[in-house]
Amino acid sequence: MALFGDLKDHALTDLAKVLKPQSGTLFFHQAYQNRTVELNLSRGQVLSLYLDGFPVFDQIQVRHIIQHLRTQGQGAFEFQPQPLSAKASGFHDLTLADLLQASDQAVLPSQLPHPDTRFMLSGSSVTVPAAAAEIWALLKPHLESGASSAELSVQVGRPEDEVQRMLYRLRALELVTPQRAGLRGTGHRHADAPMIPNEPFVSPPLVHRFLSALRRLTGAPKT
Repeated sequence: MALFGDLKDHALTDLAKVLKPQSGTLFFHQAYQNRTVELNLSRGQVLSLYLDGFPVFDQIQVRHIIQHLRTQGQGAFEFQPQPLSAKASGFHDLTLADLLQASDQAVLPSQLPHPDTRFMLSGSSVTVPAAAAEIWALLKPHLESGASSAELSVQVGRPEDEVQRMLYRLRALELVTPQRAGLRGTGHRHADAPMIPNEPFVSPPLVHRFLSALRRLTGAPKT
């Protein structure tokens, strides 16, 4: 029998327990960055995962998507039972229960935002799940005008790597977003990378470029 619901009413960890004896496809409609997640399961084992119909082959990305769904704690889901064989799995060692038990410590350091990347409030109307309420209350006042992990570490008295993981979680929930350089003139790029000085780009005056093109067309010598 098909199952329908919303993650705000049924925790994904509880849903995984209910679906463990079954095989079928679990859909999360626009629950991950406004994209639909399609998760094929066979008795708790993850066979494959699709984003908007495209397969995801990287296990790290699969873990990130599942963790995002668990942490976000909201979004409509639908389970359609159907016979699926574990032999068709592209992820032979992944089970949904193990993916849900993974903590933020499982996030690779390379996936964390750079300590100097500044973040600000996203302004979205996303509901803050209870699991992230404490982090949100701690960091939100300091993110009103933007702040980096390095700055927040000093402001809230927490280790820098811990703050990086906090920002990682808040970004996954779409509560914060990297701050554009134009908003503060910091020189930081939108990507999670250290600040790189802007290289000056001097463009010739429009008239000069027009005259140069005209000389090339007429064969006139340069002056």
